[in-house]
Amino acid sequence: MVDKNICIVTFPVGKSGLIPLSQLVDIFYNLSAELYLVSGNESIDVFETDSRVHFNGIFHHMGNTSLHRLYNYILAQIKITCILIKMRKKIDYYIFFIGGESLILPILSLKLVNKNVALAMAGYTTKYSSGIYSRVLYLLSNVIFKIVDKLILYSPNLIHQWNLEKYDGKVSIASNHFLNFEQFKIINKYTERSNLIGYVGRLSDEKGVMNLLKAIPLFLDGNKDTEFVLVGDGPMHYEIERFIVQNNITENVRVTGWIPHSELQHLLNSFKLLVIPSYTEGLPNIMLESMSCGTPVLSTSVGSIPDFIEDEKTGFIMDQNSPESIAYNIKRVLRYQDLDVIINNAKNLVNCNFSYEAAVKKYEQMLKK
Repeated sequence: MVDKNICIVTFPVGKSGLIPLSQLVDIFYNLSAELYLVSGNESIDVFETDSRVHFNGIFHHMGNTSLHRLYNYILAQIKITCILIKMRKKIDYYIFFIGGESLILPILSLKLVNKNVALAMAGYTTKYSSGIYSRVLYLLSNVIFKIVDKLILYSPNLIHQWNLEKYDGKVSIASNHFLNFEQFKIINKYTERSNLIGYVGRLSDEKGVMNLLKAIPLFLDGNKDTEFVLVGDGPMHYEIERFIVQNNITENVRVTGWIPHSELQHLLNSFKLLVIPSYTEGLPNIMLESMSCGTPVLSTSVGSIPDFIEDEKTGFIMDQNSPESIAYNIKRVLRYQDLDVIINNAKNLVNCNFSYEAAVKKYEQMLKK
């Protein structure tokens, strides 16, 4: 245990952020004297009654126009800053997490009163997003990298991928990922599963989900007995639904929306393959959960993924995420002769590296530095 009061701060999170945030809370609960959490939106229902944390929540509505989005973005930063300033005498160390790379006003305010601030980067979507709003956030993130005391990354690979070489001296490597191996385990043998291929994640551009969708008609040409399920929600939901109808693949593709995390184990045990076609990632929890459930993973080589998936050893890697490449690689996986070896390798890797004890130890070492 590190005898400090620690505060975790995020931008108001959606459903996709609840699991990584919950895991970080689980870790720091056992490392701090008192644990504080400032977040909002979906996290309010989860944490406002959690006795382990002193919770302060805000609600953020994105807005429909660029001007409205900018106004609400500034308003959310002001609200977070006011909360942090009020309780600054209680906190020894701040960990900014999901969306933290854009929280310039709260971080700057804390540094002006000489507080220790770390930024744990779960992802870096603004680097890969287009539009004026995203460009502003990208520029602000570079200011934040300069003023925080520590950058926490999931993998050394991300230093190069996210062009953070100039901040190498303040980088620490730690992961908040851990699995409940009683929950995420093999229930259905791979050979007994139907031809069901899955995607689980946010339905947004940086996730490459539209490329996966465009690959499906290419794959189905000659493989009509295969089904696809897209689990999640996001800004591309209606565009995806339209594409499915317009391309006459409604019998082979369904979109479920978000499902409770408790149901993921059974879902992953029904998949023949999980596809991660992202342009950018940190370390996707769904990848680790899939590997633990005996489901092969096909992914682009982004973020920390190549640290744990070696092509045809612990999973499958695509050189690119074009629809043609995705369709080709799905066929490659389903025709692969030694999938049982890959499944066993992947499960052993996850069991060795992603226990709760291992995650706590990594962050404890980071804090003591």
